[in-house]
Amino acid sequence: NNAPKGTYTVIIQFIVYEDGSIDKLQPLTNHVYGMETEVIRILKRSPKWKPAVQDGKIVNSFRKQLVTFLVQ
Repeated sequence: NNAPKGTYTVIIQFIVYEDGSIDKLQPLTNHVYGMETEVIRILKRSPKWKPAVQDGKIVNSFRKQLVTFLVQ
């Protein structure tokens, strides 16, 4: 989408539920070139995630996922 050459790191925050499903995807960066939208699209299509464990019990958790784009 006409992004200038460079390295762009996108940060997406979301919830990983006890069953490994994800929801409430929210971009924490805004590079304007559609990168956040693309990362969210890919994450929504990903297989189930491994949920967090606290005190031996599976729990819901927030996750921040970083994805770096290198535009050449």
